[in-house]
Amino acid sequence: MTSGAQNQDRCRVHRSRVTLSAIVMGALLLGNRLVLADGSPVTGLSDKTTRFFEKAKTHWAYQPLGAVTPPTVRDPVMARNDIDRFILSRIEEAGLEASPEADRGTLIRRVT
Repeated sequence: MTSGAQNQDRCRVHRSRVTLSAIVMGALLLGNRLVLADGSPVTGLSDKTTRFFEKAKTHWAYQPLGAVTPPTVRDPVMARNDIDRFILSRIEEAGLEASPEADRGTLIRRVT
């Protein structure tokens, strides 16, 4: 059994790890520099941690967003927004057709 003081220490350690992780990930997103909020560089990271963050810079999730043009679809009436156009495009590529929109009673039956 652990005491309350030990549990508080564990929470402090956990919070500090999350905070360091958030700071470093934020730094990667904000220009690929490991800096703290005051602008000073992050120091004292292990070689393994440094290699991890250097590799993370090339991960797709940390790349800047680019402009993407939605594909054209055969039946633009079925697409209410750009996301629908991407989905309909894939459905058409597979040689399938989108199902007609369900009426209100059918939608209610599906969720109950």
